[in-house]
Amino acid sequence: MIWKVLAKSVQGFSHKRLETVCQDACQTAVHHVGGLPVLVLTVSDGAGSAEYSEIGSETACRAVQELIADKLRDQTDLLPITREEAISWYEHVQAEILREAESRSVPIRQLACTLLVAVIGGAGAAFCQIGDGAIVIRDQGELRPVFWPQSGEYANTTNFVTSSRIDQDLMFEWRAAPIDDASMFTDGLQSVALNYATRQAHQPFFTPLLDALRQHEAPAELLGPMQSFLESKNLTDRTDDDLTLVLATRINSV
Repeated sequence: MIWKVLAKSVQGFSHKRLETVCQDACQTAVHHVGGLPVLVLTVSDGAGSAEYSEIGSETACRAVQELIADKLRDQTDLLPITREEAISWYEHVQAEILREAESRSVPIRQLACTLLVAVIGGAGAAFCQIGDGAIVIRDQGELRPVFWPQSGEYANTTNFVTSSRIDQDLMFEWRAAPIDDASMFTDGLQSVALNYATRQAHQPFFTPLLDALRQHEAPAELLGPMQSFLESKNLTDRTDDDLTLVLATRINSV
């Protein structure tokens, strides 16, 4: 079996207007454990009010990817991942972000960011989230969010991996079942990717994207069209925030 993966972050219209950088980040990797692929997806959205949030989001994705890669290197099988282990990942990420903050002589809150993580093996998967955005997987034929986006204490706020409440804020789930389709996105896409009335994924958003990825022989060739889609008027009329979208589909090779 193989994974086909696409991942892209684009600068939102408001960030272009204000001449600020894209504060989203994403990273993907495929490792082989016991001869089978293990997919690791990470997405992070830097807080708009934080001066160095783009550094926070980049650091969060890099740090957790490196940590998980190191842990998988010594395994012969993807063992069930526990919530306690996932908390340790997020604590490691926070320590790395603190290091970046200290190097700039600023409080860690100036690098505030969310963090969504998926680790998907052949027969099981772990999903972790602090903040808004969502992870969507195919579950019994239907695309469903694993968690609903987190809201913070006040309106239009969320939780961040830089807070002192990691153990309380972390949403975690281990699923002992194969996952063939997974998507991940930041809050800029929530209004088009999620149906708030039913608290479900908006199927017409994901289905054509995943179908195109599944059918294309060279997924990298779809990066340009994905960027054009994320920058299209159809989306920018509905959101002016940075946009990040990760798509992954598993193909059973013969």
